Amino acid sequence: YANYAATEDTKDKVLATYPPFGFEFLPCEQVYNIGGEDDWKPFVQSLKDCGAEIVNFVGSPIPNFVNFLTAAQQLDYHPIYMVDANFYDANFLSQNTTGIADNVHIRLAFVPFEEADVNPATQKYLDLVSAKGGKVGLLGAQSTASFLLWATAAKACGDNLTQQCVFDEIAKIQDWTSGGLHAPTDPGTNMPPDCGIVVKPEGTKWVRVDPTVRGDFDCDESYVKPVTGPVVERAQLGPDRVSTKYVK
Repeated sequence: YANYAATEDTKDKVLATYPPFGFEFLPCEQVYNIGGEDDWKPFVQSLKDCGAEIVNFVGSPIPNFVNFLTAAQQLDYHPIYMVDANFYDANFLSQNTTGIADNVHIRLAFVPFEEADVNPATQKYLDLVSAKGGKVGLLGAQSTASFLLWATAAKACGDNLTQQCVFDEIAKIQDWTSGGLHAPTDPGTNMPPDCGIVVKPEGTKWVRVDPTVRGDFDCDESYVKPVTGPVVERAQLGPDRVSTKYVK
């Protein structure tokens, strides 16, 4: 992970929630410069010497992770990699012509764009973006989902469209998929989804790992775990997972 507040938060969430699933963390975590490194081989060698069989990389796919993967290939180090949804990126996929990212597993809450033929909501998103000459991307799909949530609440408010009314209407919504764009979520109680998808690159194509059926999600209540420790304390999160740090 990088020496940067956002990546440190993600790292702390991983450390807090992975052990219940059987993961054992070795004393060999590596901290890199958010702006990149001149040489990634010392980081790779340290993990290899430590015996790490799975590496969770927190940061950006390009250029940092691609440079790390290149160094790992040079040092003949081939662990399983686990990363977050920001690695579901067409530019990252295009860098995998030699297969250096074939062992990278990415968790998603959105149906992959490549499965639009079996998911009408995804196809609708692609059509809307294409019609305006826009760029398809996961952040765009997330923005679309957020706008749809707001629009649904605003419509319910009718002529009484105030900020408080929108918040009150969203608090009533406890099963939200943005019309099928993503896994069921619970914005009313601000809880994360207990469903997900894992994909990975194979060459320059995305391949499903879990579940294997296109358009489906793997769901289980046990997938949501409580987070404690520094990441919660820094933001001063309340029981509703909303930060109270700057509340007067």
